[in-house]
Amino acid sequence: SSSSSPPSSAPSSSSSSSRRGARPAAKKTLRLRAAELVEWRVGFQVARASVVKLAARCPGLLRTTEAEFGSRQGPTAELPLDALRGLLAWAATGRLRCRRSHLEAICDALTAWGAFDLAERVAERMGEW
Repeated sequence: SSSSSPPSSAPSSSSSSSRRGARPAAKKTLRLRAAELVEWRVGFQVARASVVKLAARCPGLLRTTEAEFGSRQGPTAELPLDALRGLLAWAATGRLRCRRSHLEAICDALTAWGAFDLAERVAERMGEW
């Protein structure tokens, strides 16, 4: 099942067809959670490529399954949505931009995810303000 595979795994190259036994195309999105989501919400869809880029920069996310990303105990579940957006943009561009109020949450997430160098730089930035 695709919900048990890490998002960092290469998407299936086979496309859906009418042939019997053909594998369907890999999902292009997966669900993430953020702190603002109410309990009964199942998460929101994010491009799989964005999450793969984030996992590539954060070793602690490499073995996280799709189901874990969308769970209430998942690695992004406690992050404010704007902070999560900032981290996804950082994964794509290499530049981290965020609100000052989110620096601590971002630093904690980066530390938990194994991105220690960036977490240290964020912590230094927090000390400057």
